[in-house]
Parts: sequence; structure tokens; C-alpha cells
Amino acid sequence: MVVDFSGDRGAVLDLLAETITANPADGLVDMQVMRILVNAGYPLFARVPSVLRREPIDWESAVANAPAASRSFRMSANEDSTEMYINDQAYDMHVVNESVPIGVPEVWEVSATGDHPFHVHGCSFLILDIDGKPPEMELRGWKDTVVLPLPDGNTNGRFFKAHILVEFNHPTYRYPDIESEAAVFNRDLDYHIPYMYHCHRLEHEDKGMMGQFTVYHETQ
Repeated sequence: MVVDFSGDRGAVLDLLAETITANPADGLVDMQVMRILVNAGYPLFARVPSVLRREPIDWESAVANAPAASRSFRMSANEDSTEMYINDQAYDMHVVNESVPIGVPEVWEVSATGDHPFHVHGCSFLILDIDGKPPEMELRGWKDTVVLPLPDGNTNGRFFKAHILVEFNHPTYRYPDIESEAAVFNRDLDYHIPYMYHCHRLEHEDKGMMGQFTVYHETQ
């Protein structure tokens, strides 16, 4: 990321992040992440190119040819938000929640009552829709996080949904030359270092809103 502070010489700039305190009743508060003192100017040693990708992303074609949703991930919590879940399960490092074949496009449906950024390790994905609507243009590139809408008032328990197109090209084996026809191998933690998916709010992730998955070669 390149930032031009040439117009802010002498300024003191604070980078803030919205977060929650130990008491969820306080709601979102601003937390200072970084303070920048702009006290000198230097010539730029690099410039952002006018074209960032040689091959444009054909988002419309991806939507038109996407398969049906094959997996769903529902983010929820208990009544006082002291525990949080995906598909009604809190994170357990000894459990493989999903096993995904390598090189196979899948559509994942993500749902929550709102305001949960869903983050996936191991790939970049395309957002097909958010709450039934096409994403904004800036959200039609390769992403690793999709943010469900922030509820405007009481949602009355309605779950917002998003659909993402994923494809994993790297297996999670500990040893690349290990392959097995045994179905149990696909979920055996003795042979895999799994990828994660989770809410990208650290407090939610720490309370259990996270899962893990393996990526394997399908049996020929």
C-alpha cells in the first residue's frame, strides 16, 4: 500500500479501528491502532502503475457459470455473546469441519444476523452476491474476506447471506508426496495442517467463531 502524505506535512494522523470492549453492551468504540507524524517530505521512489492486472477479471462470466451452493457457513452466538459459533459449533482444533477437493470450484453460502466479516485462508475468492444483490464494483475483484451488511436496527432474527466462489489449488498435506485412497485420510489431522475460516473480528474468532478444513486430491 502506497500512501501520499505530501499534503499533510506537520500533521499528526491517527489510524483508528472500530472494535468492541470486554463489555459487549458498550457497543463499537474507536481504538487507536497507529499514530503517524508527518515531519518531512521525500521524493517518491515508486509510482502505482496505471494497470494493476494484465488479465481482467470476468466477474459476469463467473456469476453466470457458478455451480450451485455446495457448503453453508452460519455464524451465530449464544444469548449473551460469550460464545460464538459457525454452524452451531465452536472452534475445536482437534476437529476438521470440512474437507474440500483440490481444484474444484465451489460456491459457499455465508450467513449471519449481520456485521460479521467472513475470512478464508488458502485462496482468493470472488463475491457473487451480498444479501441477494450484486456486490459493488470495488468488491468484484479477488478477495479473502466478505463483509455481511451491518444491520440497520432490529433484524428480528433475519440472517443476511452472501455467496462466494472459491477454488483451492494447494493441498494441506504435511508431505506433498502423500496421497491415499482412504476416505478417512481427507479428515485426518495426522496428515494435514488445515486452513482456517473465521469471523475477522478478533473478539468473535476468540470466542469460537472459527473452523478449519483440509484440501485433498480426489481419488481417481
